[in-house]
Amino acid sequence: MTQAQSTLTRRGFLVGGAGVVLASAAGAQNISIPKDGGTLSPPDAYQLVQERRIFLVDVRRPDEWASTGSGQGALRLDLRRKDFVTALDGLVAGDKDAPIALIC
Repeated sequence: MTQAQSTLTRRGFLVGGAGVVLASAAGAQNISIPKDGGTLSPPDAYQLVQERRIFLVDVRRPDEWASTGSGQGALRLDLRRKDFVTALDGLVAGDKDAPIALIC
């Protein structure tokens, strides 16, 4: 196991992440990114994704993406992947402090 994998386990990622959100098209201003694993409203998450202040990651299964699609700007990453942590690290270009919001 690499240091990145031991530092950011799947469970640790989910517990310590920015929360579960769904993106929708709406706007808000002066949005704070929760630091405590809290949640964002759909309009706030959408605005932060558009401003490139958070990564929105859809961790559902491919069959769920096929039936419902993903939020605008969401990156798809199946949570069941054996290399999930490595793939997530690649999505955020290795930035361990990158704010990440999840669609689950």
